[in-house]
Amino acid sequence: MYEANKVIIPATVWDANITSTVFAAAQYSKIGMQIIWASLTGTIDGSVVLQVSNDGTNFDNAHTPVVVSGVGGNDAVALDNIFFGYYRVVATKNNVTGGTVSVIVTAKE
Repeated sequence: MYEANKVIIPATVWDANITSTVFAAAQYSKIGMQIIWASLTGTIDGSVVLQVSNDGTNFDNAHTPVVVSGVGGNDAVALDNIFFGYYRVVATKNNVTGGTVSVIVTAKE
């Protein structure tokens, strides 16, 4: 099974914390996540993390959160051996006051 370029968080104004929809992940063991941010304002210290769960309710971080740096940019996270039933992405704005953030995921068995 392979799912390419799934937009988890479309380009969204980052003026509040964002939690994506919960996605089923039992069929995937590898996930690649790309985070893209642009035109950020305020103190640029937001973070983005992929979270995993087996019950779909209680989530924990699958990696160290990516801290955005600079007004615009991107970063990528590759995760292997992801054996959980569900995942979601959380973008925490901290002191970011504007601009956009988006997250795209590719997952495979």
